Amino acid sequence: MKRLNVLVYFGLIPLTAGFSPPIAADTGTSSVRVQLEQRLTTLDGVGVLGSVLSVTTPGQQPITVHHGFADIERKEAITESHLFQIGSQTKMFTAAAILLLHDRGQLDVDDLVSKYVASVPHPESLRIRHLLLHLGGIGDGIKFFDPPLGRWPDFEVTFENHLFLGRVAGEEFAPGERWSYNNLGYVILGKVAEAATRQPLDRFVREEILEPLAMNETWLGNLEAYPESRMARGYFVEDTTGATIDTTKPDLSWASSAGDMVSSLGDLRRWAQALLDENNAVGLDLEDFSRQAVAVPGAGNLVRYGFGMMQRKVGAKAFWGHGGFIQGYVTLTLVEPSSGIILQLLANLTDDSEEVIPALEAVAADALAIAGFASRDSLR
Repeated sequence: MKRLNVLVYFGLIPLTAGFSPPIAADTGTSSVRVQLEQRLTTLDGVGVLGSVLSVTTPGQQPITVHHGFADIERKEAITESHLFQIGSQTKMFTAAAILLLHDRGQLDVDDLVSKYVASVPHPESLRIRHLLLHLGGIGDGIKFFDPPLGRWPDFEVTFENHLFLGRVAGEEFAPGERWSYNNLGYVILGKVAEAATRQPLDRFVREEILEPLAMNETWLGNLEAYPESRMARGYFVEDTTGATIDTTKPDLSWASSAGDMVSSLGDLRRWAQALLDENNAVGLDLEDFSRQAVAVPGAGNLVRYGFGMMQRKVGAKAFWGHGGFIQGYVTLTLVEPSSGIILQLLANLTDDSEEVIPALEAVAADALAIAGFASRDSLR
C-alpha cells in the first residue's frame, strides 16, 4: 500500500474525480442530510474509520452528519462530540498568536527572527513574515518523521532537536525567494511568541484566543491535559512490522506549534465563525490572516497562502482555512467570506494510504454541491 506523506495536507492535492456517482443538488434539509450521510459511506474502503461532516450557512442550523466508528475495538459510533487531532490546523492558532502580538506592539512581523530566537538559519535576513507565509526556505527536519521511515519518534523532540534536524535537512533557498510549505517555520514561530510574551505558548493561546471564543474543547495537545476518553481513536500501520499502532495520544512534541492541537467540530465552528466576524472577542478576523497572502504557483486548487491560512478555489468561490493531516487523522475547516458558508470535515483513520485525502477532498466538494452551494462539476 502506498503511504501518505505526513507533510501532505488539504490544498496541495487537486480535487480528483472517480470517488462517487453524480449527484443533484437539493436544498431540502432532510434530503441534504440523507445525501451527505450516503456520501460518507463511500469512505469505508479507503482507510477512514469514522468521519464527521458539517455545512453551516448563516442564519441556519448547521447540517451535520457522521458515519463509522470512533475506535476499532469497541466499535463505538463516531459523533460530533468526539475530539480529533487537528494537525496543521494548529498553524492558524500559532499565526493568530503572532498577529495579536504584532497588533499589541510586542513584536513586528517584519522583525528578524533572530531577535527572539537564537541559532536560527539566516539570522541577518530571516523575518517573522517569511515563516508565517512559508517563504523562509529553511531546512524542514520534520520530513524525517514521514513514512516510510515509520511513525513519529517515541521520545520528546526538543526545540534544539528541531533546529539540528533542520540543519541536517539543508536549506532550500534564501528567505523570500519563493514559497515552500515548511513545518519547522511554525515550530520556530511558537518560540518567537514565547520569547515576546515571556510565557508558555499554551497559556497565551488559551487566555487570549481559546477562552475569549469559548473554545473549551480545544487543547495544545502535548502541553495540556485533555480528555482522552472523548477522542476518536486514530490508527497507523507500521511499515516495518505491519502492526496497527494506536495514534490517539502520542508525544507530538515533534509537531509542536506546527501541528499539535486537539479540538472538536463545535469548537472549530466557533473559530470559523469568529473569522467571519470583525467584532469577535479576539480582535482578529479573516482579513488579518489573508490581506498579505502570497501566490502559490503550481499547487492545484491552492492558490494563495496567508498568515497561517490557505486560500483554495472551489468553482468561482475562494475559501479560506486550513486542513490537517497527522498520522491517524485528517481534518479540514474552510470558510467562504462572501456567503459565510463554513465547511468542516474530521476523520479518524485505520491507516494512511494515499487514497485517503483525495477521497475526503471529493466528499468535501460534493457536500457543497449537495447543500446547493454549487454544482459538482464546478468544484472539480
